[in-house]
Amino acid sequence: MIGFDYTARIDPASLKASGCQVAFRYFTRPDWPKSITSGEVAELAAAGIAIVVNFETTADRMRSGAAGGHADATELLGYMAAHGAPADSVAGYYSADWDVQPTEVILALDYLDAAAAVHGSKSLVGCYGGYRMVGAAADAGYRIWQTVAWSGGRWDPRAVARQTGEQRTVGGVSVDVNDITNPSALGAWTTTGGTMGDIALSGGYANEWPDLAGFLAPKFPPGQQASIEVDAEWANFGSRAAAEYARQARNELNVVKSELDQVNGKLDQVLAAMAVLKTGGIDTAALAADVTHDMGTKLSS
Repeated sequence: MIGFDYTARIDPASLKASGCQVAFRYFTRPDWPKSITSGEVAELAAAGIAIVVNFETTADRMRSGAAGGHADATELLGYMAAHGAPADSVAGYYSADWDVQPTEVILALDYLDAAAAVHGSKSLVGCYGGYRMVGAAADAGYRIWQTVAWSGGRWDPRAVARQTGEQRTVGGVSVDVNDITNPSALGAWTTTGGTMGDIALSGGYANEWPDLAGFLAPKFPPGQQASIEVDAEWANFGSRAAAEYARQARNELNVVKSELDQVNGKLDQVLAAMAVLKTGGIDTAALAADVTHDMGTKLSS
């Protein structure tokens, strides 16, 4: 699944034609040219394109620590409410848009902690940045959206989305391409009553694991409304399904092994008999007596 992040309105038809399923857009001050508008939100909703909420003012805003995080989260929640985003299920991503140094990580985490206090949960806060910063954020319990910049070619496996460095022009606007590695944990917003978790749960698992229709199905009924808890279940589903495949394969192998053991037992009997014949261990006297008896019986008759 791919998503684009960009700074100006793009016609939804152009986005869909280019394969975009998620729009990473700025929810910042209305007078900022890069910010999404209510009209654009409605267009994306009508087109079925999910939205990732991103807040950024200055590139190094996280250097402001806890005070900045509290102020920015308060501001972001206001913009989310104005655009109809459900604040209890949609993640707000905050940008560390510079090469965060080791000595700066603590301030950036203070910023995120303060933002999480405003949102009400760490699960509703995400961090965009390079390898060092997103790694620290993930360690602290935040969702992470990693950029190839400042990552030195390393990807954190916990990233729910990766800004690959590829750029395209779509509808006359330059976009950054993002590989979405964990849709249900992205915390995106569809504006149609669900989140990306709902999209994944309403059949995604059946497509990815077609041989396991009954496995965990009660937890993932089609059309189920996503939630933090359900998203967590879905995030773990791949590994659970893989384990189930392994269990089924092991059971099948055990059946084959049992059948082979039976064949091997019979083969051992045949080999033992052949060994007796080869070494001449036949009771020839008894064999001769049997033959003589049979011949005598036939002759007398």
